[in-house]
Amino acid sequence: MKVFSKIIAIVICLSFLFSATSCVVFRPHDQGKHKGWFKNKHNPHNPNTNNPGKSSKKGKTKNY
Repeated sequence: MKVFSKIIAIVICLSFLFSATSCVVFRPHDQGKHKGWFKNKHNPHNPNTNNPGKSSKKGKTKNY
């Protein structure tokens, strides 16, 4: 009976382990409908801009 209960405990532990880790999917919520400052190319915080904003630092330039 002890062997049977150990096997049951191991099966239950493995089922919890695999059910929690085997089917985890990450999908970002993005349908391409961005609005506001994110799409504004003149925004100094936009990564695709070369606008330095109001700071005294030199702006980013793209060297193509």
